[in-house]
Amino acid sequence: MLGFRAVGKTTLTTHFVEGRFVERYDPTIENTFQKTIRFKKVQFFTEIVDSAGMDEYSRLSRNASVGVHGYLLLYAANSRNSFSKVQAIDDLLLEMHGGSENVARVLVATMIDLDGERTVSYEEGQALADSRNIPFIECSAKENINVTEVFTTLIREIERDNGTLDAEVRAASKRTSQSTRRATTPRRALASRDLRDDLDMRTKLDPIRTSTHARTRKKLDPHAHTRTHTQAFRACAARLA
Repeated sequence: MLGFRAVGKTTLTTHFVEGRFVERYDPTIENTFQKTIRFKKVQFFTEIVDSAGMDEYSRLSRNASVGVHGYLLLYAANSRNSFSKVQAIDDLLLEMHGGSENVARVLVATMIDLDGERTVSYEEGQALADSRNIPFIECSAKENINVTEVFTTLIREIERDNGTLDAEVRAASKRTSQSTRRATTPRRALASRDLRDDLDMRTKLDPIRTSTHARTRKKLDPHAHTRTHTQAFRACAARLA
């Protein structure tokens, strides 16, 4: 969480992790929050570093730089100064990463519930995000607007390159497809298989009855066996001729 002073970094993080809104402003030195996030059937154990307010002369702390996978760049929609500072902070961040722009970042405008005090328009925020090729989202911790979406958007950016989400979604889709195929096996095939199993079981359980049925058929047509042999003999004779 990077941004100028009093842009709502702690308030946003506290609302997301603990589900409560903090009215009072206390300047933050640095806090770390932990939360498990379930997103697109994948669970992520996250550590959220709520850093102190920054400006263009600040330096990132070790906790806010080493081992960090993504960054939220915050400014307040009612503070044009914080909007200017967040651009300088992003430049500092990219410089720390050797000038590479392949750093997962999301630009976030906070306090949009103070619409009457807004000094930075949505279009300005979107234009800045587009110029840096990063996502942009507006939120309000007080009104619970896009609080969760802020963090899931960053997760999407972090996982876009390594493909974790895509692989898990494909696996989930495959499992669903297999379950659907099992559930929709043709009823006729099941009925035929059950009938064969039933006949086999009857034969095993009651061989006497099966034999009796055979003798009964013979009594009804005593010449059936003879006719069968005669037909076979004639067919063989025809082939020899």
